[in-house]
Amino acid sequence: MNSNTFLKKSFCTLVCILLIIGVSVCSNFSTATANQVPIKNIDSKAYVVSDATTGEILYHHNMYKKIYPASTVKVLTAVVALDYFKLTDKIKFTNEMHNLSHRSGVMCLNLTIGAKYSVKDYLHMLMLYSDASSAMALAVGACGSVSKFSSKMNRKAKEIGMKKSHFDNPVGLDYGSGYNNTYATAKDFSKLAKYAMENEIISSIAAKAKYRVPKTSASKAFTVKSTNAFYGKEKYAQYKKEKYTIIGLKTGYTAAAGRSLIAVAKNRYGRTIICSFYGASSDKTKYISIKRIFNYVYNH
Repeated sequence: MNSNTFLKKSFCTLVCILLIIGVSVCSNFSTATANQVPIKNIDSKAYVVSDATTGEILYHHNMYKKIYPASTVKVLTAVVALDYFKLTDKIKFTNEMHNLSHRSGVMCLNLTIGAKYSVKDYLHMLMLYSDASSAMALAVGACGSVSKFSSKMNRKAKEIGMKKSHFDNPVGLDYGSGYNNTYATAKDFSKLAKYAMENEIISSIAAKAKYRVPKTSASKAFTVKSTNAFYGKEKYAQYKKEKYTIIGLKTGYTAAAGRSLIAVAKNRYGRTIICSFYGASSDKTKYISIKRIFNYVYNH
């Protein structure tokens, strides 16, 4: 091999190596910058913004951080309950269910002991009002006990790909109430939200501002309203070029968790975005922060 041929081959090899390195660096830079936090003044311990169709993570902050999911756990409760029941099935509300759910700091409707509510009613009370009584009724009705239902929750979570989450109750209570094995990450709950919104029953319930619980032979009819203020007093996207509508999903609060909300938005082109948002210091800053996030995403 003459010196010219050797030099040409060496030059070609060097160029190939540099190209490979350049592509790798650019790829890593692109991935990193795509997931940086470009949105200012967000009051959150952790959040993940993802595409509801593909699951692609668009923006995030502390997505692997251990968080306490509070009542957003009830999304998983609804998912597991639908593995056991049809909407028309009825569950008798018992003293046991009442005693399990009525404790300090939880949202509870004054359900009538002995009344038989449909699974459809329980799911609406669970998802809209965040009713702990409905969570316990579905859990005990499905599996006979909270511990057995929690095992089913963990199995379902694993199926969904929630690798860093664990649950020991269907309400979302955490160590502040003596439940030491309920914890998660914002990334895991972005996966749960995508899975839940693909279920037509859950997505249709989550999109409602209120629901009328019909009377039973033992109880009167009453109306429950959503705890998600985006369906009420909170206004959004009134002045932005990319208007969107909030179509779900679930609020949550405990002292350990802070103010949380899985918010799902859909714009006029059908682009649906999930914001799994955890740990705001107040309801006011929670809604302000989520509006900033959606406004940024839809305008970029």
